[in-house]
Amino acid sequence: MKFPPIPEDDDFIWPKATGKETVQDKVYRQVAYLLICGFFRPGETISLRQLSSELDVSETPVRNALNRLVAEAAMDVLPNRHVSIPALSRAQFDELMELRTQLETNITMHAYRRVTRADIENLEKINEELLTAMAEHKLHKCIEQNQKFHLTFYELAKRPLTFASITNLWLRAGTFMSVALRSDGVQWRAEEHINLINGLKSKNSDACVESIARDIDETYQSIVKLKNWNDFQ
Repeated sequence: MKFPPIPEDDDFIWPKATGKETVQDKVYRQVAYLLICGFFRPGETISLRQLSSELDVSETPVRNALNRLVAEAAMDVLPNRHVSIPALSRAQFDELMELRTQLETNITMHAYRRVTRADIENLEKINEELLTAMAEHKLHKCIEQNQKFHLTFYELAKRPLTFASITNLWLRAGTFMSVALRSDGVQWRAEEHINLINGLKSKNSDACVESIARDIDETYQSIVKLKNWNDFQ
């Protein structure tokens, strides 16, 4: 498998290291991008040597980055210098989506208070790119732009601890969600993104919070109704 490079910085919103980015930091962000955007499947096994070769770096920064991802429960360590992508049980998925709702509605209130007209215009542009990807049936691009829309907005809140908790949940669910969202039983919509933007324009904080909550719940309901749940584990 040939891994794609990390998109330009403004196309992949992710917590960055303070100071100069090391090779280990870059590898971590690269693998985080691959997890979030669904380049791996739940249960897939990956070798340290494979990642090192594909990313064209030595094994040491790869090992350190993978150890960090294992500590964050985004990967499971296996013998013989391998890691695997964790599966999610229904109970774990329920808990994860509940936590997402709690954290993302909370950070929405803080982002709402700091948003500017330029920020709103930027969110509109990102959402237009998402709608274009939907129309062209480019699922990977949809996942990428959806991540960009949400995390660009949440980053406005300047709440680094909450933001880090949210990105960890996205990291843990990314592979599972990407596989599930590729199912024929799930329809992509961006209606709640538009409702969020309209809430920001009209200065209606309640509408913004409700749009984020509905957006998460619609995704949750679409996935749990799928008959082939076990295919995503």
